[in-house]
Amino acid sequence: MKPTFITRTEAKKLGLKHYNGGCRCKHAHHARRRFVSDGNCCQCARLALNRARRARSMAKTREREAAEWARLFQQVKEVWHDRARRFPATIIPERYR
Repeated sequence: MKPTFITRTEAKKLGLKHYNGGCRCKHAHHARRRFVSDGNCCQCARLALNRARRARSMAKTREREAAEWARLFQQVKEVWHDRARRFPATIIPERYR
């Protein structure tokens, strides 16, 4: 069975959300389904949405990792300050004071 092609204006008149225009998008996706609202390829829109989700997820991961590194750095800094207070001669030699 051959797919039926319909123009965007006809799809608008019929109240459809998607239409099959019969031509590929600029990225040459084989799925020829497009949105009636803006004429964009459904496959392109799905890929763009996935990219945006991945970017948001990566940003959250980076924020969590940065907070963890800041916490670890603060702990190391406290340990070094504590050692410097208890053993000043071993940490800071006399010539550097």
